[in-house]
Amino acid sequence: MNKWIQFSLGIALSILGLTYVFNRVDYADLLIIINNIDYFWLFFSVFLLMMSMIVRSIRWQYIIDSKYKIPLNDLFGSVMIGYFGNSILPFRIGEFARAFTVSKISSINSYEAFGTIILERILDLSSLFIITLFVGYFFPFSSVFGHYFIFIISIILFFIFITMMNKNMRSKLFIIFERLVKNNSKENSLMFIKLKDIINGFSSLNQEKNNFRIFFLSFFLWFIYYIITLCGIQAIGIDLSLFQAGIVLIVTSFAIGVPSAPGAVGTYHAATVFIVHNIFLLTKEESLGLAILLHAIAFIPEVIVGAIYMIKYSITISDLRSNNQ
Repeated sequence: MNKWIQFSLGIALSILGLTYVFNRVDYADLLIIINNIDYFWLFFSVFLLMMSMIVRSIRWQYIIDSKYKIPLNDLFGSVMIGYFGNSILPFRIGEFARAFTVSKISSINSYEAFGTIILERILDLSSLFIITLFVGYFFPFSSVFGHYFIFIISIILFFIFITMMNKNMRSKLFIIFERLVKNNSKENSLMFIKLKDIINGFSSLNQEKNNFRIFFLSFFLWFIYYIITLCGIQAIGIDLSLFQAGIVLIVTSFAIGVPSAPGAVGTYHAATVFIVHNIFLLTKEESLGLAILLHAIAFIPEVIVGAIYMIKYSITISDLRSNNQ
């Protein structure tokens, strides 16, 4: 899909989402809910969010440990710049921004760095789907998302996961790309070299000593996100069970993948309001208050800290855009 068509679709979906969440809202009640936020739980949520970014950076360090020794602070800075890109700029260029940043401040190739980030996302999605399948025994996701949707996506992700993590499969892909490089034009060969570098980002999993740590941290990240969701619920002062908080996390995590304006504005809020108001039957104002708070807990720190690291590394928005071409 043309990126401008995708961007236009995202803007349209965000507008529809915002229209849905703000329709028939009692703004006086919403303001009361926001004014009564418990700031202890709010700031604790922000603290946990930053901790999750550190955990993500540690996992990334384990992923690239076999070939590169990059300081944790530089990896953390690259992660925050990536989230800044996703929060502020169109076309979801955060992953490209993150790969560009770490390649600028270390010896890793930007395409190989991008391969490690793809591996991260596969780990994140695989962990999320495993959690979703487990929770699905107790909550009828099929009534919300359609029959077999989660099962089919899980099978596809599992196939990609096994293929890319298997050393022999990656070796065969390397051979295929080497042949394509030799037998194609200079322009096409360059593309295949880049693809080979991206797949090379998975080679760190050959170092089996780190694999358990990588898998453990992948699930630990979702545990932190779950605690953040619980803290947000406490901060806004609404009555949701531990199980319902997990459902909110799962649904909003899927919503982030839907095309939208930068920062998942509108789509994230719509998903939260839909599940809390329509399924858990809280008021529209309580649901929207929770949506605004949970979104702000992530959005504001990511933008502020990401901007600080951009200044530190002398990276401009033009740099991020040019490296997404």
